[in-house]
Amino acid sequence: KKRLRAKAWFLIQTCTMFGVTVAVTLLAAAGVVVASGSTGRPYATCDVTAPHFGAVGDGVTRDTTAIRTALAQCDVVVLPAGRTFLSGPLNLTSNQVFVVDGTFLASTARRDYPIILPLMGYGWGDDENCFPPGTAPHKIVVGSYRYSPVIGVYHASNVTITGSGVIDGQGDIWWQNCTECHYPPGNNSALCEVASRPKLIETQFVNGLRILGALPHSSSGTITTPSAAGSAPTAPTPFPPTPPPQRWPKTLTLQNSPFWTVTPSYSQNIHVSDLRILAPLDRIGNTDGVNIDSCRNVLVENIWIQNSDDGVCIKSGLNGFGLNLGIPTENVLIRNITCPPGGRGGFAIGSEMSGGLRNVTYRDSVLDGQRGINIKPSVGRGGYIQDLTFQNIVVRSVGLGMGSDGEPLMPGNDYVPLIANVHFINVSGSCGFSGCAKANQSKCFNLTVVGCPHCAAPSSPSDPPPPQTFACKTTAHTLFGVVDLPWGVCIPLNAPVNLRPDYPNWGPATGNYGSLDECKTACQ
Repeated sequence: KKRLRAKAWFLIQTCTMFGVTVAVTLLAAAGVVVASGSTGRPYATCDVTAPHFGAVGDGVTRDTTAIRTALAQCDVVVLPAGRTFLSGPLNLTSNQVFVVDGTFLASTARRDYPIILPLMGYGWGDDENCFPPGTAPHKIVVGSYRYSPVIGVYHASNVTITGSGVIDGQGDIWWQNCTECHYPPGNNSALCEVASRPKLIETQFVNGLRILGALPHSSSGTITTPSAAGSAPTAPTPFPPTPPPQRWPKTLTLQNSPFWTVTPSYSQNIHVSDLRILAPLDRIGNTDGVNIDSCRNVLVENIWIQNSDDGVCIKSGLNGFGLNLGIPTENVLIRNITCPPGGRGGFAIGSEMSGGLRNVTYRDSVLDGQRGINIKPSVGRGGYIQDLTFQNIVVRSVGLGMGSDGEPLMPGNDYVPLIANVHFINVSGSCGFSGCAKANQSKCFNLTVVGCPHCAAPSSPSDPPPPQTFACKTTAHTLFGVVDLPWGVCIPLNAPVNLRPDYPNWGPATGNYGSLDECKTACQ
């Protein structure tokens, strides 16, 4: 057996090395820029319009095969300026840079989008605006899956999506079908969806993700070598508080997503910057700008958002599935965000936040859309909101409510989140905190308001949060069987999370640590 394993390893290494040699030779002969990467392995920078790939870029011819071929053979793949590329969905992989300086048009043909499995923390599909009305409570359809995203990244590291062009999801056909399906007088069931709509950019289990606007790529084929996973900028990029709607030289435009626009899940070490996110206000909705979902170590900055739903939102799973997966979103800084008039945009927490959130800061932003700051947990979704700060924000209104749309997955689930250490500093808008009376233990712990002329803290004293203990969790029982979590997760044993073994994706947690830091040290 040892000899067979050794022989198999040798064959794999030989074939891999031979394949790289042949690929590099062919690419160089085709005029593709080939250089030496930081690891010593050759890497290639490829223009998809080169003869070797043959993308047409006229906005009519389908360039899917050309782009996928380039992604399979090259480390840096460039869609050059002045061209429009019509394509089906794409997948990126580790140590890859996808540069969009032209326009990428997503296919509008439903058949181009494979049906894929649901997210672990969400369970069955809940695209309530596109499933038949009255299908089930909260429109959850047991057994329903999802359409693949326009651009997906899965189980990868050190991945960059960048450029000065446009990624257009062409969502109008999806929005129109959903409207005719779901709303009277038509209610045309033939146009209802069988799966949740495609997201524009979705990642899962990625370490080191960058989605960045950039200056146009040089025609010489040179590009800055991507930095190691986990790196982050040391200072914010200058950005005007209310930029005009036209594209800036260092801006990547993401527009017309069929569903949520940018959604990293179960990912870490993320930088999202210098984007313009657009979708019309008068359509079906759900075109959220940036949704950070069960992620950690995230910087989101310098973004102009005019869309039909939340601008930048923190999520962490839905109902029982999210409760017992238990991956919070934590260590997040969001700054320099503009949501202008004419859009719905704003800052949101939830409502899908069953896995909890902690250490999240929003700051230095202007929110002038229909929505301001909307903290929206729900009965039945549980989780926790801890160490959340809003600072230096111009906004019309601030709301902390408690919804009732968390349809339980088991009888008697009336879990509501523990809310503690929430701070508003120099926030201009009026505010309401009605949700505190409905939170865990019927209060918000340590909610403070400082320098907010039109806002006051709840009238009752804001008590300090109760002492907490934590346990470490590294696996979960999910719809897909036992899954290793992307990192060790510390869950608060005092919050309503992960405590019921009869949820569908129960996973064990061990230890009883007196502080979060102590738990994280042991859990890593």
